[in-house]
Amino acid sequence: MPLSYQSILLYQPDFTIENLSKIYGKNFLHSQCFPTKYLICLTDRLKSLSWSNKPELFTIYSTLNCYLIIILNDELNLQENIFYQGQIALNMDLYADRIEIDNISESIYKLDELINKIIEFIIKLSFDIFKPIDSEINQRKFLQNKLIDNELSENEFINKQIHQIQLLDKQDLQIKLMNEEIISINNNHLIRPDICTNCYSDMNELIPMTALKSCRHWLCNQCWKQYLENSIKHIKIILCPEWNCCSIVDVGKILFSKLEYKSNI
Repeated sequence: MPLSYQSILLYQPDFTIENLSKIYGKNFLHSQCFPTKYLICLTDRLKSLSWSNKPELFTIYSTLNCYLIIILNDELNLQENIFYQGQIALNMDLYADRIEIDNISESIYKLDELINKIIEFIIKLSFDIFKPIDSEINQRKFLQNKLIDNELSENEFINKQIHQIQLLDKQDLQIKLMNEEIISINNNHLIRPDICTNCYSDMNELIPMTALKSCRHWLCNQCWKQYLENSIKHIKIILCPEWNCCSIVDVGKILFSKLEYKSNI
């Protein structure tokens, strides 16, 4: 399903890496690239809802994988502004050609307001548009996860929780380092080149481009798509495609590429 992006104004203090990580934890992902890209997984939120307008077993037998993608316009987002200019899109596994969030207005949205609007939009979707979990593998995986937790001894369960906390602590450290890196970035690094350094096609402001924050090498999104699709099959550690560059392409960039160009998640 191709993504359908919508322009939006976002209340700046709510849409920082630190705040989103604090609220959504493992369900938040920040891609280390320009323009800044965020991903918020809303699957757990949807599964915990009481769907009064859907069948009783809807949340168990329906595919509710849902990802909110946020792209911030780095060139227009100045520190003195109280809002970010950006774009949002939803990626869900639905029987639909594309998803248009029709209840978003021109207001400046805070985080809670935006999420509530999106949840409100999804709840009103017709029951028939949601795909069922018809794969035996997915159903087995869903049941296994529950059984595994139930069969753990008390010590094993505590150790598992400690491991999760350690992962979150590690994530907090990474967030602090990322924030320090962002503060130190000179605005000149956000200037896009006139051509793609991979295919050498002329670029303009309407053609989407992406650059890793670690090296700031800009490529058009089509070149990124082709490079990542070819590399991920054969290479364990993917580097920036720019000649002699050793910057590692983070998981976030790969995931965003899949979400933006694959029909299914």
